[in-house]
Amino acid sequence: MKTKSAIRLGTVGLALLAMSCTDAGVLYLTRVSDEQSGTNCTDGGQKLDFGADGDADGTLGSTEVTASAFVCNGAASRGALVTNTPLPRGDANCPSGGFALTVGVDRNLNGSIDGDEGVTRYVCSGPPGAGSDGAPGPQGPAGDAGPVGTEGNDGVNGINGVNGINGLNGSNGIDPFATLVETHFRDGAGDDCDTAGWNITTGLDRNRNGALDSGDNLEGQPLPVTRELCDGTDGLITLTTVTPIVTSELCPQGGSLVSSGLDVNRDNELDPETFTSSPGPVIGSDGDNPIFGPPIVTSNGDGEVTSQTEICNGADGLVTLTTVTPVLSSVTCRDGGVLVSSGLDLDRDNTLDPDTFTSIPGPPIGGIGCLPGGIGGPGGLGEICIPLPPIPGPPILISNNDGEATSETEICNGADGQDGFNTVSEVLPSGEGDCPTTGHVIVSGLDRSRDGALGDDDFLEDEKPNLTTVCDGANGLVSIVELLDERCGPQGGIEIFYGVDDNGNGQLDFGVLTLIESESPSGSEIDGSTVVCNGATGPAGPQGPAGPVSNGGSCSVGSACSSGFCNTSGLCAAAPDGTGCTIDSQCSGGFCNALSVCATPPLADGASCRVDTQCSTTTSFCNSSSECATPPLADGASCRADTDCTTGFCNAVNQCATIANGGACGVGTQCTSGFCSTAGQCADVPLANGSACTSGAQCTSGFCNTSGVCATPGAPSGTACNFGQQCQNGVCILDNPFFGHCP
Repeated sequence: MKTKSAIRLGTVGLALLAMSCTDAGVLYLTRVSDEQSGTNCTDGGQKLDFGADGDADGTLGSTEVTASAFVCNGAASRGALVTNTPLPRGDANCPSGGFALTVGVDRNLNGSIDGDEGVTRYVCSGPPGAGSDGAPGPQGPAGDAGPVGTEGNDGVNGINGVNGINGLNGSNGIDPFATLVETHFRDGAGDDCDTAGWNITTGLDRNRNGALDSGDNLEGQPLPVTRELCDGTDGLITLTTVTPIVTSELCPQGGSLVSSGLDVNRDNELDPETFTSSPGPVIGSDGDNPIFGPPIVTSNGDGEVTSQTEICNGADGLVTLTTVTPVLSSVTCRDGGVLVSSGLDLDRDNTLDPDTFTSIPGPPIGGIGCLPGGIGGPGGLGEICIPLPPIPGPPILISNNDGEATSETEICNGADGQDGFNTVSEVLPSGEGDCPTTGHVIVSGLDRSRDGALGDDDFLEDEKPNLTTVCDGANGLVSIVELLDERCGPQGGIEIFYGVDDNGNGQLDFGVLTLIESESPSGSEIDGSTVVCNGATGPAGPQGPAGPVSNGGSCSVGSACSSGFCNTSGLCAAAPDGTGCTIDSQCSGGFCNALSVCATPPLADGASCRVDTQCSTTTSFCNSSSECATPPLADGASCRADTDCTTGFCNAVNQCATIANGGACGVGTQCTSGFCSTAGQCADVPLANGSACTSGAQCTSGFCNTSGVCATPGAPSGTACNFGQQCQNGVCILDNPFFGHCP
């Protein structure tokens, strides 16, 4: 498309034509529109708008315009002026005087021809004539001076002179050439642009045909000038990559490295930096050849990544562990119970570690000892008391507060209840008048004397026995007679007669009618009757839907069969193993498991089950997860008893497990440490004499002394002591409330 118009380029317009067309990542556009006559262009012209295509829609919107320029049409031939300036005698251009005629166009419309707005031509007066002056005449005589007269009145103004003849009109000025601007859209690269855009050509329309063409090119005159406006290139896209991190200083648990940057080379890949390796510095020599240090790796700075962020995986959460330890007796549970401890497994060893303790010697125990018999033995000077050397007191255990248990609860055994009394009942014949016929009286109460019979000593004061009278029933009979009258209509019915067989003949007698119609039959045993009519036949109900096809019937889909399975012969049949089911009767093996799939017992370990007999062997069982399992079972497996487990321990939540130190045990295989102490508690392997300890259960000798060291008990006779384990025979005779001696 090509558009021509006569427009005038101002300084601003030419400057904008020289502006850069693109910026990295941004598309700049130019919009050309007609400008009406007005403030911006007196004779109209074109408006050039410039700006960035912010919304990338390929069109420069009104809100995207950041600069504008106006290319105005040249003025038409108007404002032509001619000035006529008189010149005095002696003027350089007209020595005899004359006129300066200036002809031009008043372009700035100030009413005069300024500077280069016109040209000046001179119209000069002719020179004086060539004749000489005549000779002067003789001088006449001087007259007498007259008297000075009075000043006369001003004379009347003379008549204005006749206007001079108008000057000749100057010749018409030459019309200026119009300045034209042609805009042409370029759909490819240009001389100065790598992209499409607009070519804007400006020049004078010298042949006045309204277009810029070869006829406007005059020798020696400026040629039309073309400027290129370039469309901006497409912006660069941002790429993002995610790379796994096994481990790093920031992400010890691993994670992902998110990298992003502009795709500078437009290959749809976020290129990493490349590196150049050069030999390291010389660090030695092997005699003939230098030995270089580690190579120096230098980045080439050519990567596209401008931002990197490490997103770390979260660390695995800590597991909460719970232990249950038997309590023989405590302040809270006098009758024993269990201690339930729980806390986070901070060291992730699957054991709820208890607090450890540091043992320090207790304060020394000293005092005054008295020697019986006094000095010299019995009969001597009497009992004499002397100071005795102090004996170390019981060790003090200080918790290191390094255990993992954060919650402990004692669940106490209930105290034994008082034995109850048995209830004893006796059946006696009923008394006269208690029943219309015969009967019995049932007497019941608590056997407080525990002798198996009720007596007076079994009843408290004002307490009465429970008495219940049971009477024998009379001989009641019922007789049913078919109705033959109209009481039940055509459908008929029966009448039920009831009464007591008074004469004991085994039938209900209707009696003998008398001649008096109003009297009841004599000898009748009838007490009453009830009429029961047959129901009328109801209307036929609607035809019910067809039921599922039984096995052996024809079918096309399994849903038509009661078993839910249609075989390849087109017959309903029991479903084979692996087929979906809802009830056992649908399956050929007679078992629809918990996963709603047919299976045939006996079932292998791990198969879904409901009862033990469905599992493969006589020792297998169906566990709490409804899966077959065969002992012995590994830790974590569902169990019913200790014998089900390899470790020999089935915990409180019915899972095979090993017991942490401090838990009750029977054999070492039940313990995590592999050792069950003589005290029936799991513990570390016993320590040899001389090892630090906190209790005797930790020691091979079974004795942890007051210094917190494993040792062999059994101090010799006469050694000071404060408990029996310090002595060889396990007895310490106290000499006072605080200490004693080994016998």
